[in-house]
Amino acid sequence: MNYRSTTQKDQVEKLQGALNKCQTGNGSLLQQEQASGSKKDMVGKLHVLLEQQTVITEILQQLQATDNLRETIHWIISYLGKYIHASAVTIFENSPDGNLTSNTFEWCDEGVKPTIDQFQSVPWEQFPTSRTQFTKDKILCVNSFDDLPQEIKNIFPYYEHTSILFVRMEHNGKEMGFLNANRTSGIPWSDSEIAFIRKATGVLAAAVLRIRMEEAIMAQSTALRESENRFRTIVQQLSDLIVIVDAQGFINYISPAGTRMLGYAPEEVIGTNIFKYVHPDDLDNAMIEMEKTLQEDISDDVLPDLVFFRIINAWGETIMLEGVGRNAFSNGSINGMILTFKDVTQQRAAEQKVQENLEKQQLLSRILQELHYTTDVGISLQHILTWIAEYTHLCTVMLMHWDTDSAGHPLLVTWQSSELPVEHEKGFHIPSNMFVKWAEQIKNDLVLVYDFEHLHDFIKPYYSKNAVKRLYAFPFAQHGRTCGMMVLTQCSINREATDWGYNEVTFIQSIAQIISNSLERETAQKNLVKAKEHAEEADNLKSAFLANMSHEIRTPMNGIVGFASLIQREETSPKVAQYAQIINDNCQMLLQLLDDIVDISKLESGQMKMSPANCNINQLLADQLLLYKQLFKKKGKDKVEMILDENGLDETVYVDPVRLQQVLTNLVGNAIKFTDKGYIRFGYKKTDDHHLLFYVKDSGIGIPESHFEIIFERFRQVEEHREQNIGGTGLGLSISKSLVKMMNGKIWVESQLNVGTEFYFTINSEN
Repeated sequence: MNYRSTTQKDQVEKLQGALNKCQTGNGSLLQQEQASGSKKDMVGKLHVLLEQQTVITEILQQLQATDNLRETIHWIISYLGKYIHASAVTIFENSPDGNLTSNTFEWCDEGVKPTIDQFQSVPWEQFPTSRTQFTKDKILCVNSFDDLPQEIKNIFPYYEHTSILFVRMEHNGKEMGFLNANRTSGIPWSDSEIAFIRKATGVLAAAVLRIRMEEAIMAQSTALRESENRFRTIVQQLSDLIVIVDAQGFINYISPAGTRMLGYAPEEVIGTNIFKYVHPDDLDNAMIEMEKTLQEDISDDVLPDLVFFRIINAWGETIMLEGVGRNAFSNGSINGMILTFKDVTQQRAAEQKVQENLEKQQLLSRILQELHYTTDVGISLQHILTWIAEYTHLCTVMLMHWDTDSAGHPLLVTWQSSELPVEHEKGFHIPSNMFVKWAEQIKNDLVLVYDFEHLHDFIKPYYSKNAVKRLYAFPFAQHGRTCGMMVLTQCSINREATDWGYNEVTFIQSIAQIISNSLERETAQKNLVKAKEHAEEADNLKSAFLANMSHEIRTPMNGIVGFASLIQREETSPKVAQYAQIINDNCQMLLQLLDDIVDISKLESGQMKMSPANCNINQLLADQLLLYKQLFKKKGKDKVEMILDENGLDETVYVDPVRLQQVLTNLVGNAIKFTDKGYIRFGYKKTDDHHLLFYVKDSGIGIPESHFEIIFERFRQVEEHREQNIGGTGLGLSISKSLVKMMNGKIWVESQLNVGTEFYFTINSEN
């Protein structure tokens, strides 16, 4: 395209004329030049100006003729770089906010490494000095790399360049970036070249701005097309009814979903009135809401109030709609009212179902709480029947319950409406035996809902044919035996009540069963209380019997022991003395057994009492040592050494000394029984948690680990699993465990077979 602007053409022609005059020696220009300098220099300058203007003209021609600005700008900086003998020419564009700059166009001479990938989104804050100079002078020119500001040296690799030029690129005073031209030849930038490059930079700034504007327009156009396509797609896919109507309600537009909902083709709906499809019962309300919408002026950021009404489609189906209307008459492209509605028929049905289930759950919750916390079953059942009547809207509710073993003295609870016909009250006077018969018959027939005609003949006399519309009977049973029934009647006075479906019947049946279970539980609790009272009475009798028997048995046993001791003292015959000793030993064992049985009985019944007192532990253990040595002597344990460990403590605690001695004696007695040689040692120490830890250790036969818990159970011995039976009742350790627990301590055992056994127990050392 050979087009050249008039201004640029005129400038070139003027420069050409001036040059011709200089060359011929005529004209004022030559005379002025001779006055101020050499004619030859003047001709050279005019030649340079002419060339520069020609370059600018060529650049403008390319920009005006191009269909691809980006390619043209690449050609321009290449053309410009070659003309000014540069090694590289680059254009840096600022971001819209002016905080970042990026290398967007670059030309490099052969052998010069490109840097465009290196300089993208470079923060201007890294070059505060250069930015200030650019703002002030709009140019930065140095003829040596060493003269560059340090902030530029840190990032730009200009080590091969000797002449560096930065020119601010702006349009209408607004900074758009800068042009950078570099040389490696060492030739400095002249004033003429700088002026030329600044002029070329201005032309490039206009080209870059044009690129930005074209790309912005293209992006906006693309976004608009995408928005239109997206809107069209969304409207086509929406399941909502979208209608645009005029002030009288005539339809100008309807969405595809709307035509599907109404059941008509679009051409059948367009031009018809919206009120044609509204349910007659909702027509007045729809007209009022439309008039309100026409009068309202609601901003786009405020949602109008929701409107509910029904429509009738082409198939005669009623559809519940929920939506909004918005006045859009002020919008010239719409000039109407936009109605947006969605089908909420199923949603409303689901909400109704949820509400019904919620009411059921609330009723069940009230019934369960009432039955759980009741102290008077009769009053609670009266409340429950009232709630059932309020829920069902029926006129009578009656409940009868009888014991499963006998139909006598049944429980009867009733509720009746204040409007109940007098003749219907006969239903409250059905004899209990008839109720039992009726419940059994219903249970066998599996029929729960009756009208008067289908009632059993023996029940009809108790109800009025004119009063009863429906009767619902729910027998309930426990353990396979019928024990009651709940009866509800729907009378002629019931306007709200309707025929129940399967779910309603099942729900009331479940309530009847809950009531039955509660009544059965009430009966079972009463029986448990009676059984507990009998058990406590038997336990008291047992304890009294054991205590009495202990006293009765001790009297003759003490006599036997006393006379055996006299025989031992007076009789010189060794054989008779031996027999007397055997009698004495067995009597002592029997007395110990009686003491253990009485203690176990007291522990079980909670009658064991502690009698705490201040007790010096060292004195108590010293006394016990003397007692244990006597036991050793009697048992003939000559090969066993009894040791009381000294620990340097002198503790006095508030404890029952008798029970503490009893525990120690039981543990040491066990050790003596199962140790034939070695040692038995006992003692105590103080723990960090203010407890006293007692121990009894022996070198006896030991206990298997699997029996550590068994030995603390009543009547259990390790010996029951061995061939050798050493004897004993198996009560000593069980009693010891209970006594230690009563002293707020614990007891345990550690042992190895054929090595020995260690028993430990603790008591609280603080008063």
